[in-house]
Amino acid sequence: MRRLSFDQYEFDNPSSEEALELAVSSSRQHWPLAAFLAICGASKVVGRPLPAGWPRWAEVAAAVRERAGIALPAAEACEGVVLSDDWDDVELGVVAGTVLVWYHWWTTA
Repeated sequence: MRRLSFDQYEFDNPSSEEALELAVSSSRQHWPLAAFLAICGASKVVGRPLPAGWPRWAEVAAAVRERAGIALPAAEACEGVVLSDDWDDVELGVVAGTVLVWYHWWTTA
């Protein structure tokens, strides 16, 4: 498993107090998704299914591509669970083919 952490100095505006944690693994190493989320330290391991057309998918996919070098397909092509979807906290787990991703972004601003 690969873990990546980004503090506010990794973002365009360091005063935004943003942070991002990513974990990436192969489904051969960690399965099922709930077990992977537990190992990552996710806030919970069960969430609501990733909705089709979820408006935050574009920002999640862009951050994972930029920060982890992984191109996620469209949300409809992934299995996923949304653990948190608040203005100041977004957390989800995604299965994209054989890749598992835990994404947790938050801000204290």
